[in-house]
Amino acid sequence: MNRFKTSVLKLILLFGCLILQSQEKLLNKEEFIRVYDLNGKKISKGNIIELNDSILKLKLGSKKESISYQHIGLIKTKRSGGHNVFMGTLIGIGIGTIVGATLGEPDDPDSLFGFSRGEYAAIGALAGAEAGLLIGGISALVKNPNTYVIEGEQNKWRIFKEYYYSKLP
Repeated sequence: MNRFKTSVLKLILLFGCLILQSQEKLLNKEEFIRVYDLNGKKISKGNIIELNDSILKLKLGSKKESISYQHIGLIKTKRSGGHNVFMGTLIGIGIGTIVGATLGEPDDPDSLFGFSRGEYAAIGALAGAEAGLLIGGISALVKNPNTYVIEGEQNKWRIFKEYYYSKLP
């Protein structure tokens, strides 16, 4: 049984390293933005794949979209705070479930509670969800998104374009 726990903990560590490595690759990716129309309604979101004097081209998954600067009211960088909270909660549930199922001793007669491995997994999922919610909430507070007011104006569009190109490596 001890070998099983060690193997699962090594597997969790391996996945953690892979997640950290993929995070590093994401830093080199195009910036994620959210685009709002002149009335403040979100009309698109995604990674910038092209930006010229009149058009913003975005890609989200396999979907590509072109938007004229004349239809853009605001551009907000980074994802919304709710995304951080949601992802933190999902990751916390996954890790908590694995840890709870791995570390819980099934039907131990000497145990005060006598939970099954599935019940330990559920307890771990709840604890992981709370921890992930907290971490996601904190990360949402400390991220620093920028808001660019375009209002369909060419000079404001030019300022955003210059900002974007100045950030490219």
